Amino acid sequence: MSFHNNWRKFLAEGSFKEKRLLREITEDELEHIAKALNEMGPEDLAFNDLFDGKYRMLIPFPTREATSTLGKFVHFFEEAGWQVDWDKGIMSGTKEFFDSSPAGVTNSFFGGDRGNTKKMKMKIGKFFSRMKNMVGKYLELKKKAEDLKLSKEPPPDDHRALIGLRVYLTGNDIKDALGEERTKQYYKLYDQINGMVGNNFILEQRFTDPLDGPSYADTLAQYWQQKADYIKKNLSSLDESKYSILITRHPVDVLRMSDFDDITSCHSPPSRPQKEGSYYKCAVAEAHGHGALAYVINNSDLEEEFGTGDLIAIEKSSAFQEALDLFYDDMRDTGAEIEPVSRLRLRQVRHFKETSKWTATGRPVEEPGVEIAVPEKKVYGVDIPGLRDKVMEWARGNQEEVLLSAPTVPGHEGGPELINLDKFVKYGGSYEDNLINDLIRDIYDDERFREGGISKIFTGSIEQDISTQNKLEKELDFTNLQRLQRQAEQVLGDHSFSNFRVTLNYNEQENEAYVVPSVVMALTWERGEWTGEAGRDVLKHLATEFSHYGDDWDIFDRGEWATRYINRDNTVLLKVDAAKVARNTSSWMDLESFEQFLGALSRIERTKIDSFKDIATRFFMSEGVVDGGEIDKLGEAVENGELDSGDWKLEVEEGDFEPHRYELVTANMPLEISYEHTTLDILKKIIGDREFWIGIRRFMTKEAWIVPPTNYQVDTDRFFDEVDEVAKRLEFRLNYHIGAGDNDQIAKTWKAIIETWKDAEKLEKRIQDQFNKFVRAYSPGNPQTLGEGKKLRLRNRSPEQRMFDKWRRFLK
Repeated sequence: MSFHNNWRKFLAEGSFKEKRLLREITEDELEHIAKALNEMGPEDLAFNDLFDGKYRMLIPFPTREATSTLGKFVHFFEEAGWQVDWDKGIMSGTKEFFDSSPAGVTNSFFGGDRGNTKKMKMKIGKFFSRMKNMVGKYLELKKKAEDLKLSKEPPPDDHRALIGLRVYLTGNDIKDALGEERTKQYYKLYDQINGMVGNNFILEQRFTDPLDGPSYADTLAQYWQQKADYIKKNLSSLDESKYSILITRHPVDVLRMSDFDDITSCHSPPSRPQKEGSYYKCAVAEAHGHGALAYVINNSDLEEEFGTGDLIAIEKSSAFQEALDLFYDDMRDTGAEIEPVSRLRLRQVRHFKETSKWTATGRPVEEPGVEIAVPEKKVYGVDIPGLRDKVMEWARGNQEEVLLSAPTVPGHEGGPELINLDKFVKYGGSYEDNLINDLIRDIYDDERFREGGISKIFTGSIEQDISTQNKLEKELDFTNLQRLQRQAEQVLGDHSFSNFRVTLNYNEQENEAYVVPSVVMALTWERGEWTGEAGRDVLKHLATEFSHYGDDWDIFDRGEWATRYINRDNTVLLKVDAAKVARNTSSWMDLESFEQFLGALSRIERTKIDSFKDIATRFFMSEGVVDGGEIDKLGEAVENGELDSGDWKLEVEEGDFEPHRYELVTANMPLEISYEHTTLDILKKIIGDREFWIGIRRFMTKEAWIVPPTNYQVDTDRFFDEVDEVAKRLEFRLNYHIGAGDNDQIAKTWKAIIETWKDAEKLEKRIQDQFNKFVRAYSPGNPQTLGEGKKLRLRNRSPEQRMFDKWRRFLK
């Protein structure tokens, strides 16, 4: 071996070394991997059998196939009958909502409509939130009915284990348990859930399963939350042949595991942006024969570089296997024209026979052990859905025999044998994104490693061998405050925020440096939406308002001066409590925690800023410093029966809380008009005359206010129900309504009208008087009768109205 290594050193000396290596890595970094490059051959690197002696391997990576995670997610919307604009994250469709209540089914049986069709459009995230909310309420009502039935009809003892999984409920069971109103709610929730998934029975069952239903909605929602940014940017252009996965153990590839602009982690070399430079030593240890990497690369890059898209031909080529720098590095202007998109680390673990000799410190001696390549969980770079699943599939399929040969110990009381993790050792760098015991359990979590459907059971704990890293650690001398400052600024530079302002401070304790970020969230309103001066006194309570919505929204400092208003750009600034965002750490952060913190800020900005602004807007509206809050107050008053409405029938329609809770508040009153002194034709002309209804709205509004707010008219409609030609009466309904977006003055006018005209008899008399005036104006003996093409003019016009009409005619 000594002769072998000396020969390699000889081959690497002189001009060849200068030409091949010095342009590949910096002078300092060359010293870190010189041994790996000059003295170690394929047989000295990790996973030689798995790689069949090669440095690099290529496997296809179809991202949209039906069996991939992304493919299943996209297919869900197709099954549910939704059309999705993935670029915008908007879903739309025409949904049918059937009435499954006993009354609805009976009505349908006798030819009546059993449901309705509705065109819908919403954000994907809101869809999952709405489904989770509806499913939770539905299952709560269903459980009440099931519990009551089981209390009346206890199941046999041998069936008790099944209770809670499925209980058959009749219509009477539901009605007896819930009462009339909640029974209606029960069927309405079920019909809404069913309609939202396209009346697809299988999908409906997934959502409403009492054990897995709520978590199924959560799973889809979390997947969208985590992958939305990638899906929006890439799905429309993504096809099955876009990417491949490069699995490599070449020392340069391993060392450069984050030596790329878009792939930054704690393993970056000192010459590149880093998260926590002290872990660069882990990358060097991995490059010395203890690890491998899986990179996602574009097939177009491969084809352009090698002149073919045939992955097998590329993999076999010497150009592919022998290239020291396969990836291009613009800082050093070297390498092939291939840019990695993502990367996933594969850890080196070995297991040993029960008879192996072990040192006193728990290390095997005189035996190489059996290697296993174990994929990490964390993906750096673009988190392409399904990447880890594909690498895990490759690792399991090519290491099945190795995994099945792991040492075991007898199970308890004749049970299945246990995999003995005490006979496993992890090699390479000390840093790990996930515990190695958990990663080993992951790789065994597959049907091929189960016995009778039962997963493998483990005992013991995996040891770690970092002797290689310890030998190299003296060479890694860049863990000072100045390096931390540079790295933190580079990490911050990789993030672009629109709503956060981040400034960096630093602290140093016991030779360890920390980032102390100071963060402010900026929420800006358009000019005219609200006046900051008016809202200045309530600003100090805004942070507390967010805390009422739960921990996910409670991220602000609640100090008296933590919230400020900047008049020049109509912006509210809220001081963010970094420790609340970071959750598992204080406001003092190492670089890894700092990058995770910035990632959390990015997710908040990407998915929640609009909601933060909506909450703030609702708060300002409720405090009366932003116009538009009156409709929510009235909607709540209607729901709680607190409005003195007399003969009006009041209804509310809840909105999507963006920012209004109520979309519509409606008042209807049934009324009659007698036309006993005229004809049906005259009746039709009058009720078709716009001036007739304007006159009604005018006197109703005027008498509801001492000074009528003429600039704020409440929307009104009328609905004609029946004409009784015998009694000569017209039955109709008068409708006044306000909606989200109506200003406070309109809402207050609506309230004044409802409270002033709550007596139907009084209002009906006034409307009849108005009608009689029009009857007289329309009578044949009236010189003011309408002629062909002329407009009705009432005799009792005011001088102001006459002047207005003259002026209007002059303008024509």
